[in-house]
This record gives sequence, structure tokens and C-alpha cells, in this order.
Amino acid sequence: MGSYKPDAVLLFDISAETSMKRRVETDGDPFDREKKDYFERVAAGYRTMAQVGWGGLNWYVVNGEPKPEIVSESVAKVLEAIFEKKLQR
Repeated sequence: MGSYKPDAVLLFDISAETSMKRRVETDGDPFDREKKDYFERVAAGYRTMAQVGWGGLNWYVVNGEPKPEIVSESVAKVLEAIFEKKLQR
């Protein structure tokens, strides 16, 4: 398993409110039972990781608040940029 690492990490940045509205009710996932403040702390941690380039990785933050179709378009643009960058090496 050595020194392999991903070319990119995509962070879908959404508010705790949006996250809680979109989650699917399941019986088996204990995270779904957590309160809003938990999700806010987790999101803040990931935002910090993206800002500092945690792990020496290339982080790309995608606004996950809009409708899925718009988020999908944003992801396509990010992937295009990643592949272009990769091809230019």
C-alpha cells in the first residue's frame, strides 16, 4: 500500500441544515441520529482540511447547496480541470 495517494479530493460543501434535510432515514447508520452541532463540527473540520491542503492532497471544494443538476455541472467542471492539469504534466 506504500505511497499511493489520490490526484484530487472533492469536498461537497453543504450546510448542516441541507445535509439533515437530504439524508435518507435508515435504521443502521448511527450518524443519522446525530444532532445539528455534530454535523457543523464535522463540516468545519473538512473545510479546514481543504483550506490547508491536508495530507498534501489537492482539495477541490464544490458548493453542494444547489439542486443536484447544478452540483453535477460544478463537479464536471472540476473534473475537467483536474484532467486537463493531469494531461499537461
